[in-house]
Amino acid sequence: ASILMIFSLAIVPEIYKDRTHKWRKIHTALNCLAILVFLGQGITGSRDLLEISLSWQEKHLYKCDWEKQVCPDAQSQILSPEIIVASISNYPTLAQTNTVLASGEFVTITPGEDTEGTAEIIQAGSKTQVRLAENFSAIEGPAVKLLLHKENRPESYTTENYVRLGDLKSFTGEQVYDIPEGINWQYYPNVVVWCEKFDVTFGSAKLK
Repeated sequence: ASILMIFSLAIVPEIYKDRTHKWRKIHTALNCLAILVFLGQGITGSRDLLEISLSWQEKHLYKCDWEKQVCPDAQSQILSPEIIVASISNYPTLAQTNTVLASGEFVTITPGEDTEGTAEIIQAGSKTQVRLAENFSAIEGPAVKLLLHKENRPESYTTENYVRLGDLKSFTGEQVYDIPEGINWQYYPNVVVWCEKFDVTFGSAKLK
């Protein structure tokens, strides 16, 4: 029994840093067996003593503080599921922070350059963005840009009548573009897909 207890106390410190450690059950069994041999008590009594033994070893041998969720010898902080859930709840979700300010449906402007789907203006925290929904699709082409334009069917592209949002990230699916600071999208109430290389308007969505 003495050998069992000595081995139990000497077993690897990692057991006390990780409550899911693969050797923890074996260590628990050794503690239980040693206590049964020493004290001759039943299973219920030995289990209570075992908890006292584990708590004492965690606290005094390895300085674990489960109330504060830390073990000084551990490389990272030990968090309970309750703390993790509480931490996650402190971060607002997209559903909580994103507000749709306006939306519109794409229509094809140039025959053969099929463009369809939904465009939205969203407020995401301090940012105002253009979001193309999952149903967005446009025909592929070179140097395709996404713009905010004053006209629904643009006849010209000059710096006075449009705001460049950037290269089209994808010809299908959801994507988000930041509207530059200081730009009021209401002065440019149309989202336009434009092939700059050939000066061809693929499609536009009028925001309402």
